[in-house]
Amino acid sequence: MMEFVIQEALEEHDKNGDGFVSLEEFLRDYRRDPTANEDPEFVNDYDKDTNGRLDPQELLSWVVPNNQGIA
Repeated sequence: MMEFVIQEALEEHDKNGDGFVSLEEFLRDYRRDPTANEDPEFVNDYDKDTNGRLDPQELLSWVVPNNQGIA
């Protein structure tokens, strides 16, 4: 089930198809603010390895904040 959730989220948010959601893709979809160039929530809450993009596990924590219940 988690793989499905991750795949669906990637299809929706990973605009360049690299398998990650970059800060720019996150801001475009989540904040909808074309002038923003940073987001503390992205870095502090989701991008745990601070590489500037969400990998599939980090993406899961964004789209399903309490993903412990997903089978």
